[in-house]
Amino acid sequence: MIRLRGHHLVCLHYYHGDGLNDAYAVNLKQKVELAQRGEAITIAGGADDICAACPNLRESICQGIPAEEGEILKLDRQALALLNCKVGDQVRWDHVLQQVQSAPP
Repeated sequence: MIRLRGHHLVCLHYYHGDGLNDAYAVNLKQKVELAQRGEAITIAGGADDICAACPNLRESICQGIPAEEGEILKLDRQALALLNCKVGDQVRWDHVLQQVQSAPP
C-alpha cells in the first residue's frame, strides 16, 4: 500500500521529481510505478511516502520555506475537494487519473 497526500494525487500526473535530489526523484518514480501497477493508495493527512525522501522534510513537516507546510495543507484540501475524497480513503491510480483529466481547467 502507498500513502499519498492530497496534492500528490494530482501533481504526480504532471511532475516527475525534478529540482530536489536524486533520492527524491528515484523514490517518486518508484511510488508512481507501484500506483500505476494497481497498488492500493491510502490518502494521507500529512507527510506521505513521497515526502519521506524529500530533503526538506523534518519531523514530518515540510521545512522548505517559512509557512510552506500551511500552503501544502491548503493544496491538499483543494486537491481532495477536486477529487471528492478525504483523508483515510483508499483509491486507485486509474480512478484518480480519470478524476484529474475530467476536472475543469
